[in-house]
Amino acid sequence: MSESASIHRAKEKTVKVNPTFAPPLHNILFGIIYISIAILVAIHLPPGTFDPESQIFIFVIGAIGIWRYSWWLIHLVRSVIYRIHTFPNIKRKALHNNHTPKEIFILVTSYRIDPIHTCQVYSSIIENCISCNIPTTIYASVSDRSDVDILSNIIEQSNPPSWLKIRYMFQRGDGKRSAMAEVLRAISRTIPQKDSLVVFMDGDILLTPNTLNRSIPYFHDPQLGALTVNNRAIVDGGPVTREWYDLRYAQRHMLMCSMALSERVLVLTGRYSVIRGDLATDRSFIEQIEADYVDHWRFGRLQFLSGDDKSTWYWLLRRGWKMLYLPDVEVHGFEKLPEPRRFVASSTSLMRRWYGNMLRTNGRAIALGPRPMGLFIWWCIVDQRLSVWTGLIGPTVAILLTIFIRPSFLLFYVFWVMMTRLTASLILGAQRGRMSFYWPVLLYYGQVVGALIKGYVSFRRNQQSWTRQGITAGHASAPSGRNWPHRVSLILHCGGLAAFVYGALLLLQILPAPLDRSAMASMSFETESGLNDDWWIAPIIRRSGRGASIELANDTLHIGQITLDAIAFTGTAAFVGQGRDSVVDMSASSAPSPEEPGGEVVRQYCEHGTQSCRIALGDNSVVTVINATLISAPSTVDQLP
Repeated sequence: MSESASIHRAKEKTVKVNPTFAPPLHNILFGIIYISIAILVAIHLPPGTFDPESQIFIFVIGAIGIWRYSWWLIHLVRSVIYRIHTFPNIKRKALHNNHTPKEIFILVTSYRIDPIHTCQVYSSIIENCISCNIPTTIYASVSDRSDVDILSNIIEQSNPPSWLKIRYMFQRGDGKRSAMAEVLRAISRTIPQKDSLVVFMDGDILLTPNTLNRSIPYFHDPQLGALTVNNRAIVDGGPVTREWYDLRYAQRHMLMCSMALSERVLVLTGRYSVIRGDLATDRSFIEQIEADYVDHWRFGRLQFLSGDDKSTWYWLLRRGWKMLYLPDVEVHGFEKLPEPRRFVASSTSLMRRWYGNMLRTNGRAIALGPRPMGLFIWWCIVDQRLSVWTGLIGPTVAILLTIFIRPSFLLFYVFWVMMTRLTASLILGAQRGRMSFYWPVLLYYGQVVGALIKGYVSFRRNQQSWTRQGITAGHASAPSGRNWPHRVSLILHCGGLAAFVYGALLLLQILPAPLDRSAMASMSFETESGLNDDWWIAPIIRRSGRGASIELANDTLHIGQITLDAIAFTGTAAFVGQGRDSVVDMSASSAPSPEEPGGEVVRQYCEHGTQSCRIALGDNSVVTVINATLISAPSTVDQLP
């Protein structure tokens, strides 16, 4: 197809470049299915699930949800404050000052972009420049001669004013970083004026009308180093792919508003950002973009392939410059998965690149401390590191409780996930202006799969790839067993996962905690063995769940506080003996008292020497001794016949 034909097709499609979503009918049908499944699960929930006294309910709400959702709610509240109160004041001051730079430079990097998209993108850039009426130079960093031919035709047909210039620079083909650095050096050689601005944008980003006009005034603040804007996606793909991109941008919108309340952001996206000209042409800034790296204790020096937006962000963050997010200015990006027919493979490939850049950068940002960015932003960066594990807590705990404690817990967890993600989707939709029933499922997919990928790349930070340009680094060229860095990564990764699961088992008291000498002494009492039987009896009770029945041999069972806590957690348990030779021994130190365990009132006691009786540990927790001799227990109440 000729360039003129491409331009003609682009003009025909200009009216169709709005953000794309799943078809409304698909969304409605998916919503009906989602709500039907939620109702079905709710009907089959165990009785007492929503009883406030239910220990399983309190545990899930308190232990699993408190971290993730309290932190999410903090971001939500901050984002609302920024959009409703803070940003309108910032905008009012900017419009009042009406700052206008003397010149603008626009850096556009393109690599094998569809000619139709190239035509649309540059047409939108030229229209924005003309509406600004400010001397502007567009630097088009292209990879193919056909791009130059397309741009020449666009310029010829648009007839731009004399103060609007376009310069072409061919990329070396070794990545976006070197292309950006070459353009910035070219800009610096023009000796830009002090108040000039440099726009960084990708060649697949469509500027909405007046994007430049609405971005410029905020630089009246001499402490503002850079700003970025809201994003929408024009997706070439199916309903799931479209909603996945829109959900990501909706989450980004909320988080960026929250960060901007602290006058910082967590990324200066390469899609569209504006940076002060004297900063963008600083030698150290250019060098950071071109040859950014981190030193790793195991892999040595890691040269960044992609993630230029993290490099620009870190350079400004380190020097204490303010950053701003404009929630009311949108740019639209043309998005397409690397393998459109394989959503999981493509999305995980993209997440490996995104999260890899994040983890390679945030260690050095954390090392800066709160001073250059404020405590909240610093803790957000720390939370990025913690999210490697916090995103896995919920599903891990659910699986362990389902296997070892109560199978019905899986139903409760499914219902919990469906309701919380639906609520989160509704809140995101209220801020975004639309909501999709695909979002709850995609939120959970992003949480679990995202956490797994973060864990994977955190142990393999040397592995980098850029799908579009086919550039990779750090990947094994031989099986891991014959490549020691990758073999060590595998061992460390497996060790980290094992430690995480072991910690969850200890937290749930499915496994007994390792005891030091003093702890063992505090749990022991005068018997021939010197220790009680909590180490094996408590896990059995927890695994068996409510109504556990333990058959005793003609021997003595020594019970301590850990076993009583296990009974209190599951509800009831019974010890069934074989006569007087079967003995249940509670020491004076571990036997129930009117305030224990957990502050519950013990209203029933059994007499020393009793063969069959109940001991109530609280309103819903009872230990029953049947056909066995009870010793070392308080006075008698409620004996069984």
